Amino acid sequence: MVDSYKEKLDSLIDSGQLTMWLEPSAPRTGSNFLSRLIYQSGDVDYVGSFTMGIKYDDEEAYARKLVEAYEGLSAQKNGQAVRLFLKEHAAFLGKKTWDFLKNRVKGTVFIVRDPLLQSMSEINSTVADPECIAMALKTKGEAIPDIMSYLEEHANKHGFVANNEKPAHKQLTSHVIKTGEYRLLDNLLGLCYGSTNGKIQDFDRNAYYRAANIFNVGADSYVRMAELAQDANPNNSIIINSTTIQGNPKIAHALCGKLGIKFDRKMVEGGWVTLNDTYSLSNVHTKRAAWASSAPDENAIVVPYKEAVTADALPEVSRQHVQEKMRAYLLLLNSGLCINPQTAEQFDRFFDTAINIKKAGVEIHGTLLEKNAVTCYAMVSASRTLGQNERETLKRKIVKACPKFVDVFAHIDQLCQTLKSQFIRNEPSNRLYIDGATQLSV
Repeated sequence: MVDSYKEKLDSLIDSGQLTMWLEPSAPRTGSNFLSRLIYQSGDVDYVGSFTMGIKYDDEEAYARKLVEAYEGLSAQKNGQAVRLFLKEHAAFLGKKTWDFLKNRVKGTVFIVRDPLLQSMSEINSTVADPECIAMALKTKGEAIPDIMSYLEEHANKHGFVANNEKPAHKQLTSHVIKTGEYRLLDNLLGLCYGSTNGKIQDFDRNAYYRAANIFNVGADSYVRMAELAQDANPNNSIIINSTTIQGNPKIAHALCGKLGIKFDRKMVEGGWVTLNDTYSLSNVHTKRAAWASSAPDENAIVVPYKEAVTADALPEVSRQHVQEKMRAYLLLLNSGLCINPQTAEQFDRFFDTAINIKKAGVEIHGTLLEKNAVTCYAMVSASRTLGQNERETLKRKIVKACPKFVDVFAHIDQLCQTLKSQFIRNEPSNRLYIDGATQLSV
């Protein structure tokens, strides 16, 4: 007799009727991109977050949602086996839920991103979502009957006036994203997210993420990923830097092999199908659970081109979390699970990856190093395979190419000093790195 949903889940896994993979991540690290990439394999039936709507670290409630997902998909597939890709913010994977999942999934892939770029993306997504701001203000006890009028007034104070093409708030948002003048949002975001009402454990994922403090979720998730990576099964777990796979798409082949997922050429060549376009589940596929399916412009791997700002340029509510995120980011990059360039020559070729894309009618050219200098500096600083002289030579090359980030580089150096006792040096990292010059054979 099956007494619990966890037992039911074990029965489904043991019988081969259910296979699962887990993707712990932080908001805006490229988790949607990676989920969409994996979905192209045809080996995954459904991508979704199952921590939504349940209390923190309630593993039985989590198991119930997985069983319900299985039942819904199995019915649609006429009883065939079901394959789920679990996309969860790491902050919501408490000890009981993690212990419950880590040995039940076929593979685990952590995706990380330079915290400055990640913080910028957090801000961009927040200010572009009036509903999210309204919920945050409501949580703080602010009664805003008309959120759009409220946002228009805020933009007006910064000299933006509505015209026939755009409301003032959208003009402000576009200006900030284009110029990096994020401090213009300091007052607005401070009012919405300046303090946290309660701890993350007191909220379900959806309520906390959208109403309480989106920026705390990011910081907590980075820290939690660093903890989980130390406890992950090394035989089927990977850490991937989103910039690494975007700068060297061939890694997708090795990543799939490690996770036990079929590789498909369209992963690197384009022509992606829409996420969850075949299956839908009324009990989990809500508007907020289906965020990744509507992500624009992601129909192939695109080299990242967005340039970071310095931490001082960020609003206070975001800036205060950058250091703890960067610390965890460096630990994750240094992990033996992380797929990164191994040699100085591989790093050089990675830095020289060409960027030639057209975005919103504007052509963008350059190299990965020129557009992602902070990411490159962190990767080199945390490398476990480079010798000291090689590391310093590469760092000098990065500083020469992008001197405006010298203060950020110095901060990374200081963090590396504090992490010295935790870093592993002169030992092999994840050997799955496929050099950019290697021919892909499948």
